[in-house]
Amino acid sequence: MILTVTIEKLVFGGQGLARLDDGRVAFVWNALPGEVVEAEVIKRKKNYIEAIALTIITPSPDRVKPKDTHFLSSSPWQMMSREAEAKWKKNIAAETYSKIADMILSPDQLELAQDEHMYGYRNKMEYSFAHVDATNDGDKANYHPTSIALFARGKHTRNPVDGASIADAHINATAKKIEAWIQTQRIPLRSLKSLIVRSNTAGDTIAALFIKDKLTYSTYPPLQNGLKGFHLYFSTHTSPASVPTQILYSEGNTFLVEDILGTKLTFGLLSFF
Repeated sequence: MILTVTIEKLVFGGQGLARLDDGRVAFVWNALPGEVVEAEVIKRKKNYIEAIALTIITPSPDRVKPKDTHFLSSSPWQMMSREAEAKWKKNIAAETYSKIADMILSPDQLELAQDEHMYGYRNKMEYSFAHVDATNDGDKANYHPTSIALFARGKHTRNPVDGASIADAHINATAKKIEAWIQTQRIPLRSLKSLIVRSNTAGDTIAALFIKDKLTYSTYPPLQNGLKGFHLYFSTHTSPASVPTQILYSEGNTFLVEDILGTKLTFGLLSFF
């Protein structure tokens, strides 16, 4: 179902808010305040719907071209300017404080803590996997049966990616290295669940591959070029999450160390932060 709506503002979840003629509200991804958009409904509830803007009829002057084609999966605010992002973070924070803490604040009273890096800052990524079509040149060596992937926003579709611009470059490099190993081993897509890669500012990475079958291999990704630990887990099919049901292979570190203003902090491969 496609709706044409006008976006009023951005809300806590990151979506644009619009109002429907029947009194419900619409939470719309890929939409900015003031824009008129055609949006595909992806979820219907009694009092609201969720949607994704497919066509921007009247674009906002704050709209910019996103760096990633898959930005809605990984960083849905990539389509707005840095200045607009800062403005709406303050607006949303002030509104949230007023609702949950009875604090009446002006957005101008809030100060954002940020650095100059808009990309390459994330130290953890979790990828799924998807099929990639064979090339048409007849060279079997160029056939890549699987790729790291991200889920499409609000859907079960998995889209192949080369990495994510918001991720530390070392994370993307490690993910592609493990992807290449998966292709060498011909691990079927049905056996693959997810891949978690973490990094620190020293360029070290650790990785956990979750598979849905209890499989072992004669070789594993070598610990080189910054990869400090690789761990293979059997993960129960009863949960879609990256659940470490049983360790199948483990080599190297399961944690990294980060130096923040002279204080060394240790964080684990499977920790949230």
